Amino acid sequence: MKPPAVTRFEEIIDITPFPFPGAVEVTGLGNISDALVGRLAWDSLVVQEEAKFWLIANWQEVNNSYSSFKVKALTTIKRCWGWV
Repeated sequence: MKPPAVTRFEEIIDITPFPFPGAVEVTGLGNISDALVGRLAWDSLVVQEEAKFWLIANWQEVNNSYSSFKVKALTTIKRCWGWV
C-alpha cells in the first residue's frame, strides 16, 4: 500500500483562512490554577492549603475570594492577550 502524497494534516493547514493565534501563558492566578496546568504538584502543601480554604472556609470568605480571583484573572488574561 502506498502512502498518500498529502497527509490529512497538511490538507487542513492548506484550508485554514487565517494564522493560528499565539499562545498566552497566564501565571500567578493561584496555587490550584498552577496545579491544573501542571506547574505544581497536587500533593504540594500550598495547593492543599488553598484547596482546604475553598472547601472549609465560610461562604462569605469564599465569595469574596472568588470575586477577587475573577477580577485578577480577567485583568491578567486581557493584559497577556494584548501582547499577542
